[in-house]
Amino acid sequence: MKGDEHLSSTIREKSFLFSSRSSIQEARTLVEKWRALGVAQYQAEPSPAGQDPGPVYLAWGNLEILKLPRAAVINSRKPKTNRPGDRWLRITRRLTELARRESMALVASLGERHYELAACAAIENQGPLILVLDGPLPLFTPEEKKIAFQERYGSFIVPGQTVLLSPFLPRRLPPLRSRKLVRDEAVIRLADRLLAAEIRAGGHMERLLTGAIKQNRGIRVYRPDQFDSATRGNRNLLALGAEPWSEPGATVSAGLEQAKKVETGAIQAGTKSSPPELGSYLIHFTRSCLGPWPGQSLFDYYRALIAEEENAGHTAFDALGRILEEGRLRGSGRLIRGQYPVVSFTALGLAGLENLIHWRRTLARWTVEPFGLAIDRRTLFELGARPVVYGDEDTWRRLPGDQRYRFQSRGSAGRDWPREKEWRLAGDLDLKAVPEEKIRVIVPESKETAAVEARYGLKVETLYRPWPQLSPARSRQGRSRPGLP
Repeated sequence: MKGDEHLSSTIREKSFLFSSRSSIQEARTLVEKWRALGVAQYQAEPSPAGQDPGPVYLAWGNLEILKLPRAAVINSRKPKTNRPGDRWLRITRRLTELARRESMALVASLGERHYELAACAAIENQGPLILVLDGPLPLFTPEEKKIAFQERYGSFIVPGQTVLLSPFLPRRLPPLRSRKLVRDEAVIRLADRLLAAEIRAGGHMERLLTGAIKQNRGIRVYRPDQFDSATRGNRNLLALGAEPWSEPGATVSAGLEQAKKVETGAIQAGTKSSPPELGSYLIHFTRSCLGPWPGQSLFDYYRALIAEEENAGHTAFDALGRILEEGRLRGSGRLIRGQYPVVSFTALGLAGLENLIHWRRTLARWTVEPFGLAIDRRTLFELGARPVVYGDEDTWRRLPGDQRYRFQSRGSAGRDWPREKEWRLAGDLDLKAVPEEKIRVIVPESKETAAVEARYGLKVETLYRPWPQLSPARSRQGRSRPGLP
């Protein structure tokens, strides 16, 4: 086949797989092997200026999709924290729906939140999907990577509805950062129509879209009522002549705005000056979950965000609700030496919270948020909870194997872990094993107290002190911690 000859020549010329002395016959043999796996080549259209013939991609899936008109929803990179009703989520979803109504295949990718959400929306709309990868096709990766890809992205690969494209041959890959740039260029190049959602000024996406406008490509740009830091690139693109697109009357619910205020500590409920006395209790604080819940698929995570489900934002309050609904505190081995799954508590008490609160930049989260469960200490002891053993390497070696889940380094470089007064319970905690009168639910404001008590029948303690107000940007090193007022 003529296409096979072209691909064979490309492989040999780029020398990704062969030395300069390798024959074209070796390349042909490899192409035949790939064909048997269902891999084909796809050559993009030449550039509008005719400066190059168009790159060659390796393709796997429903190749008929590549014959359809194509659209791409473009965003600048997004933060790890996402909440139902966030503007970029709504705009991305609506632009994806627009592409579907116009019978266009969606060009997206994996590995970036804005691409993955658009891909999920396309699948939910039963639309054709082209996924441009930032690495080789999964068929060409080691078995463990194939399995990992399937576990993470399997729901995005719908037979007959999806085709995978890769700009990369299997070996001698460029660094990931360079591959991502190539991937973004490919997404924009492959799309007949570009739909810009939120574009920051001066960034990579603005430069690519500016180039598309200069090439007289079809591009629509979201025009908000007021431009901000996330959409200043939109303003620049519109000034260059891009077609404006306005969202048809969407509003953010008051509940979502309230949730955001709770997270940032903007709410200062109540007038009492001291926290409740819980000296005989150990406290487990919940945190926001960045991405899927444990056991939840990535696809289901995005689907919940798209549907604006009640707890899809995975805030600390959502995590508390999930625990109470399941009736279980699930153990986790993350950040525990030996990966022993444990449930952690603190004996510090609410009055000592200022010793725990700081921003952990590497984890993109606060160490403590104002939601949690307080459980009677004696009850937890009877169920197997024990204080953490703080120490060094010698301490670790001396601990019996069945007690190593309790080990925690004393800390270094400014870290003083003993101040947390941590206790641990190995495995999960079934809340049904704890008498209801031995449990207190902790929330930051009184209006949530009645809702939690009515729904779960548990006593609630309200944090009347305002939660510390500190932007994570002011705690970049993860060392400064706000004190309670």
